Amino acid sequence: MVLYNGKCERCQKEYSCYVSSGRNSRFCSKKCTVAVDHHGYKKCETCEKEFSWYRGNNRKEPRFCSHSCQGAGVKTWRSKRGLSWKGKTEEEKIPMMKIAFYDRLDISEGCWKWTGSKLKSGYGIISFGGKPISAHRLSWKLHKGVIEEGKVIRHLCNNPICVNPDHLAIGTIQDNADDRVRSGNQPKGGRNNHAKLDDEKIKEIRMLLELSISGAEIGRQYGVSRTVICSIKNGRTWKHVT
Repeated sequence: MVLYNGKCERCQKEYSCYVSSGRNSRFCSKKCTVAVDHHGYKKCETCEKEFSWYRGNNRKEPRFCSHSCQGAGVKTWRSKRGLSWKGKTEEEKIPMMKIAFYDRLDISEGCWKWTGSKLKSGYGIISFGGKPISAHRLSWKLHKGVIEEGKVIRHLCNNPICVNPDHLAIGTIQDNADDRVRSGNQPKGGRNNHAKLDDEKIKEIRMLLELSISGAEIGRQYGVSRTVICSIKNGRTWKHVT
């Protein structure tokens, strides 16, 4: 072993250390050795202890030293404005919810567009203390009041990302389904996941009806009732297939 004197490549500090004969050292300490772009030391946001971390090149730096600290961090969330849910009652959370709500809005005439996180269905979503809530339901809660159990919030403007309380209404699941039918958003024909028939089968059924084959026989062939065949024949269903 020989004594090596050099300058750290990271902190530029002069240092001395023992190394094997014919070798040198690039860094003064382990902290400088691992402090690359995706590896280093950081202070935990929950317990404030320093911890070492490593992440892939495309991942963000961690905020917590452990899963337990991460869970506590979610429950005691603090926003950029210094808000925290810890120890707050439901009434005390309402003003903070309003701040978080309006931070994620693009307000213009007509619809208020939600700019926060969205589901695949297009509806906005936000979490408070680890509990998710739909953006349009939060809007109703903040502006109109409590949502009764079993009730849904309907979009009168037929725009999923809209959270304007004037464009919302409370109702039942059936009311919501009726809204979809009136707006033309109800899945028709083969786009309905529960449909046994599709557009091609409807064309085949109509050809068989033209050949004067009975509805009961056609129904058995396609696994549906005679009533379904009669509705197709009389134009009450599958009207969009020409």
